[in-house]
Amino acid sequence: MKKYILYVFFIITAFNAKSQENETVFFQIDFQDFFVKDTICLSINQYSIINNKVVTSDFSTGLTDAVVRVYRYKRSGLITIGDDSIKIKRISPPIKIKVSLNGRLIKYKINLEQGRYIGLSKINRVKNELDFYQSKNPFEYE
Repeated sequence: MKKYILYVFFIITAFNAKSQENETVFFQIDFQDFFVKDTICLSINQYSIINNKVVTSDFSTGLTDAVVRVYRYKRSGLITIGDDSIKIKRISPPIKIKVSLNGRLIKYKINLEQGRYIGLSKINRVKNELDFYQSKNPFEYE
């Protein structure tokens, strides 16, 4: 019986490792520093992802709870925002994102060859402007 349980454990562990290996992030968008009760909307290509979400950056980490991950599979895709997810058709470049910050629309065209990790930080409280960061490595938050 112990051998059987051990065998099942190894099979499940191997399956989970293989599953996680295939779950690589195609790209990620982090809403980072200096947001204080700001209202955001986000669309990626034709998909509306975030609608009128109020965000505030964590003082210690410099990150809001609006972290968007896009996964791409052979025939489909998935976008996650925290615990929520949206199934989509397979997303392909060019990647166009639209961000609304307190009603001000800002558009970006993303070249993923420059990096798959996108960071947006608020820089001007009056004009509702954003700093755009792009990296080939995930951002580090403490």
